[in-house]
Amino acid sequence: MVRRTIIIAIILALLFLTQMQTALAIEDPTTSDLDGTNSSTNSYTDANRRFDIYTDTNVYGMQKGEDGSIALLIKLAPLLNSYGFTINGMVVGDTYEVYFTIGEYDFYMKFYVTRRAGQNRWGKCELYYRPTGGSWSSGSSISEQKISNGTLYTSVDDNIGFKIVASTTNNWGYVKFIAKKTYLYDLGARGSLVSNIYSRTLSYSTQMDRCPASGSVSWNLQGDIPDLPLGALLLALPLIALYAYLRRSRSGSTYGFKPNLQQLKTS
Repeated sequence: MVRRTIIIAIILALLFLTQMQTALAIEDPTTSDLDGTNSSTNSYTDANRRFDIYTDTNVYGMQKGEDGSIALLIKLAPLLNSYGFTINGMVVGDTYEVYFTIGEYDFYMKFYVTRRAGQNRWGKCELYYRPTGGSWSSGSSISEQKISNGTLYTSVDDNIGFKIVASTTNNWGYVKFIAKKTYLYDLGARGSLVSNIYSRTLSYSTQMDRCPASGSVSWNLQGDIPDLPLGALLLALPLIALYAYLRRSRSGSTYGFKPNLQQLKTS
């Protein structure tokens, strides 16, 4: 009986560790339209279309998503007469940003092109944070060479990520920003309300487009930050119970196993 209990405990421990590894790895949340983002300040039909945040009456220029991370996505307009958002069409200084607030801390994430070489583009993604009204501090960052379409890039510390998908004639492209919930908590985020959300595209420091056109929008997370996966908690409960049982049943022996065996034999 004791042997069986120990084997079960080992199996549960391995499952728990596997679940926790999944929880610690940054994820790529599925996204959906963010209400209130169906307006932007500009629309382009020339080479500047790569900055055009894709909006219309029933077209939302931003999306949001969550799991162990939160994601904010900027839609870029479909190609028009070969103009639009493509990786090899970006130039140095092209910048894409999202801003948001959680609790009493403000955050923004940005991606910008740092180098072009033929069809290849180098870029950097950075996260900044501050107590509301305070000064910005730099957080995790990612530097990448030869950025590929549709590839998820993550920071060395696995706290943030980004993905770029180019526009086509029939489909909008996007820049997607991801930040782990536990990391945002470490930086000061508290609660479930994500407020003051908006996005911008820039050429160096010159704003090219903004979504929504004015103001900002909000979004309620499914749970407070941080959000420990339910699966990890469920797997942890049997281990906690087993530990409590072994602690309670210890008597006389240094390790407590002989009394436990004797007790089981006579019961």
